[in-house]
Amino acid sequence: MIRRSPWLWSLPAVVALGFAAQARINYRDQDFTLRDFDNFSATLESDGITFKGTGNPLGIESKASGLVITAKSADGKAVRSPDKSYFLQDVVLNGDVHLQMSQLGNGTATVTLVDSDALHYTGSASQGRIDSATPLTINSSSTGTGIVPTFSRTIIAHGSRGFATFAIGNAPGNPMRTGEMAGPVTFSLHLSNTRAGGVAEVTDLEGKADQLTFDFATDPKTVTLTGNVTVTGKGPTASGDIAAENVVVTLDAQLQPIKVDVTGSPAKTRLRQEPPR
Repeated sequence: MIRRSPWLWSLPAVVALGFAAQARINYRDQDFTLRDFDNFSATLESDGITFKGTGNPLGIESKASGLVITAKSADGKAVRSPDKSYFLQDVVLNGDVHLQMSQLGNGTATVTLVDSDALHYTGSASQGRIDSATPLTINSSSTGTGIVPTFSRTIIAHGSRGFATFAIGNAPGNPMRTGEMAGPVTFSLHLSNTRAGGVAEVTDLEGKADQLTFDFATDPKTVTLTGNVTVTGKGPTASGDIAAENVVVTLDAQLQPIKVDVTGSPAKTRLRQEPPR
């Protein structure tokens, strides 16, 4: 059921509302789409739309934000920006939740996937935050072309619960900003840089801990692992095995590890660094 404020009866036909079984579009306006809701209710207002429903799965898409979401239930609000595009302001998602963010900026393309059984998303036109009280996985893959070095990068983190913040829309740099996950936590970073002349440098970093926090919003960028930490690194910048209570990995602008600080009875550590080529 859709409830309209009185002024909405004069809206032009550019606002598409449909329930045709073939189209499966429940609501579409500009770049924002709600689809595949089996049960659906909404209220349209001058600044956006509040909506609620279930599906198997339902879909939410905001092209301006680069967001595509599927879940079995959703209860939220999308707000219209001055340019008429929409962004998700608040939405509670439950049941096999998959959230995808796609971004472009300064020759870098990034796709970030978040999987959880229950997710709370809040945001604005420029930033977003996810909170999960259930196990979640974040998988962010980036490729950079037209720059030297060209690179590919994949970051995967899994925890029993946690939060993360992201830049929304097309912006330079990695969209991941800050986050924290409770354990048991697993973390991996794969980075391949190809410099002029076609020489590829590959770095792999994997770790486990009771807690993980990351801060890519400030410099230096860091990943902090706390409690029963094990880390294995392979690559030209960092190589070796670490067992400790606390490990802080410092990264450069491309999220290449440049320093590892270890405290708390390490069993074995080794860090090799090479001068820039």
